[in-house]
Amino acid sequence: MADKQITTIEGLEKDGQLHPLQDAFLKADALQCGYCTSGMIIAGVALLDKNPKPTREDIVSHMNGNICRCGTYLRIIAAIQMAAEQKECAMTDTIEVERYELFEDHQYQFNFDRRQFMKVFGGGIAR
Repeated sequence: MADKQITTIEGLEKDGQLHPLQDAFLKADALQCGYCTSGMIIAGVALLDKNPKPTREDIVSHMNGNICRCGTYLRIIAAIQMAAEQKECAMTDTIEVERYELFEDHQYQFNFDRRQFMKVFGGGIAR
């Protein structure tokens, strides 16, 4: 990791302003228990750094493997879309969550290995 910069969730804020994705997570109500929030935001920022205009499919593909125990995947997708638009337009207060039709379908849940999930978080036997 020599000569590499590491950014943590705390390092995203600049001059007292949240990163656009942190702000979008709040506006989209994309967090509940907070377990996944830091990882989801850091992964989302990495995506937006590589691809400032991701499609829904790009977002799902990039975020695949990040687990949200509360199941707010559609809101996380909406937050990333909102942040992409914020970065493009630089008009953060004009974006409305409803525009993204958060509950239009459920096919955008990120895939993960349910056995591995149960082994790590289920506290029981993976079946």
